[in-house]
Amino acid sequence: PNIPKWGVRHKYHGFDYVANTWKTKLHCDLVDSADNGEVLGLLDCDLLVTNSLSIPKKLDCDLTLTGSHVPNRPNTGVYFVRVSDVTKKWFKLWKNMVFKFLLDPQLHAKYRNLYGGINQAALCWLLERRGIDGIPDISVNWLEGAIWNCTHQNLTEFSSDTKIVHLTGYLRNACFGEVDVQRLELAEQPAV
Repeated sequence: PNIPKWGVRHKYHGFDYVANTWKTKLHCDLVDSADNGEVLGLLDCDLLVTNSLSIPKKLDCDLTLTGSHVPNRPNTGVYFVRVSDVTKKWFKLWKNMVFKFLLDPQLHAKYRNLYGGINQAALCWLLERRGIDGIPDISVNWLEGAIWNCTHQNLTEFSSDTKIVHLTGYLRNACFGEVDVQRLELAEQPAV
């Protein structure tokens, strides 16, 4: 689908947040159409898989998130969900919150400053309110970001155990020739 046809342009970030809102809608649709009990891995397309993605043992919960360099701050480029009626409701609430943030940049700014992005901000808004006002009290586990979602922010932790490198920030820029790799000062960081 052509995202700009939505006719919504985020006041501060153009179509980037519109694209992420579309991603959340698609993820919600996938969860809603899946059978209860299925485990879905929801991964961005800008990933480099470096190891087996066999289902981690920590998926004995509703939602399994990958962290970033900041404790308890998810990166929604890689996460897993165990489908149930509860998680289907959760995803609908998450999608609705993302749309609310998209249409209210001032409200979004408050949470973007805490959690980044639009999907992460909406997710954390919900996580803070689990069990309150009809928001399901879902169970959440965390996978180590340096292994399951290694970004430019934790690239120095890259190891032979790393399963996914998420091409964010300067990694994306370097891959697409948008930055001079020699200027990245990667001397202390491992080659990937």
